[in-house]
Amino acid sequence: MKEKIKNTWKKIWKPVTIGVGAVAAAGIIVAVVANTLFIGVDEAKEIASSYAGVTGTVRYTEAKLDWGDKVYDIEFISDGVKYEMEVDADSGQVLKFDYEGRPLTGNNSSAGNGSANTGTAGSSTITEDEAKNIALNHAGVAAADANFVRAHLDWDDGRQVYDVEFYSGNNEYDYEIDAATGEIVSYDYDAEHYSRPSTGNGSANTGTTGSSAITEDEAKNIALNHAGVAAADANFVRAHLDWDDGRQVYDVEFYSGNNEYDYEIDAATGEIVSYDYDAEYYTSPSSGSAGTAAITADEATSIALNHAGVSQSDTYGLHTEFDRDDGRIEYEVEFKYEGYEYSYTINASDGSIVEYDRERD
Repeated sequence: MKEKIKNTWKKIWKPVTIGVGAVAAAGIIVAVVANTLFIGVDEAKEIASSYAGVTGTVRYTEAKLDWGDKVYDIEFISDGVKYEMEVDADSGQVLKFDYEGRPLTGNNSSAGNGSANTGTAGSSTITEDEAKNIALNHAGVAAADANFVRAHLDWDDGRQVYDVEFYSGNNEYDYEIDAATGEIVSYDYDAEHYSRPSTGNGSANTGTTGSSAITEDEAKNIALNHAGVAAADANFVRAHLDWDDGRQVYDVEFYSGNNEYDYEIDAATGEIVSYDYDAEYYTSPSSGSAGTAAITADEATSIALNHAGVSQSDTYGLHTEFDRDDGRIEYEVEFKYEGYEYSYTINASDGSIVEYDRERD
């Protein structure tokens, strides 16, 4: 029966010319098929909030079905924390999870005094292994089942953290662990749809050798040229080969002044797969005007579109939202254009771009 329904689904979406009455009938059939194949949006929301373990009031900012990927995009805020999730519309499995907001206490925190950014901000009180264990325990993954990509000290908003990334099966986990307290500052979970390399020979189980056509220096130059940063003004944190969705890429990260840049460069073609910019160590307004926006939402939207070099009429999914983060007021601008998703954070006080990101949709 389910196979028959799926075949009906394919027939519905065949590009044919039909009359108005047929359109209405097709719409009814689509609704029936969707209800039969997929879980409902309310169930997807319940799965998302349950997975996140929230207990306070939940305010949903997005809950919609992505027909192309057959997933529900769920976003909500609870107790000052923003959650973004993808829930498989057929099985109800959580495919992607992202958390941003106040620190979440790690399950294996050995320094639960809650202090952060104290006079010892430059020194860690937990070790790299302890940071790994905190991440593993929170993810519910055994050490024997984890393949670590990185675990090292880094800085985020003036705080020293452990940047921990690992895979288990086809799942990717990213954690930031406060190096002073052992608290989980942020974490991200992504159910990948590919098999990671099983050996260190660079093969991605696709029959290809995994050899790169561009060098590490070439990847650096591609990132620098796109960012408009001179090599002499860049301080590289990393530039190494990695794997993303079965493709070999250069993971390039560097600082210039107080700005952080992250790039993924396709190792075979030199194409920029994704990039991210973040104005680090931002000083929020000290006057009483911090809560008053100097620019409008439309102006913030124009700033983002102009920076991306995109006309508003050519975008879809455009959304601009007023928000507060770390004591500053800002606009979150998101839109899609030619297969890419753009995300911008615009300072509402002066119109400066605090952060931006582009990745394949």
